[in-house]
Amino acid sequence: MASKNRKVCLSGPTRLTLAEDLLRKADCELVLGKSVDDFRSYRYERRELINLIADSAVLFAAGREFIGPDILDSCPDLQAVVKSSIGIENVDVDTATELGILCCNSPTPENYMGVAEATPILTRFRSPVEASRGEKRWLDGLYLDVPEEWDDPWRCSKG
Repeated sequence: MASKNRKVCLSGPTRLTLAEDLLRKADCELVLGKSVDDFRSYRYERRELINLIADSAVLFAAGREFIGPDILDSCPDLQAVVKSSIGIENVDVDTATELGILCCNSPTPENYMGVAEATPILTRFRSPVEASRGEKRWLDGLYLDVPEEWDDPWRCSKG
């Protein structure tokens, strides 16, 4: 007899079981693959991944495998592919869309906070042409001249 609960495959579960716990509370049937913590460099063979996903309705894909057309075509019950990190570049979204499979990501705070923290500095390295006046002076080699009032570090403490 087929299960009435939604079947969810986690291809790379982690030691943090928050997602698993929430899915179990929602009465989902879980299929767990090889832990990303214990098998960091492990890559599923195509047939092994298809067998793991089997008749699951949802796949929580780890970042270590590519979910391409051959995988998506071979899992007719698949309704959604979810990544628990930033980006979904390891899923063939075009093929999934054609097959009516929803693709989304659900990044954890550790993922998006790390990106948010790095973004301001990365945007500065992106294009020196957009640099502020002080940075342009530095890039043009004018940092050895007499400072102007705007680049005086003590200006805030002057009375």
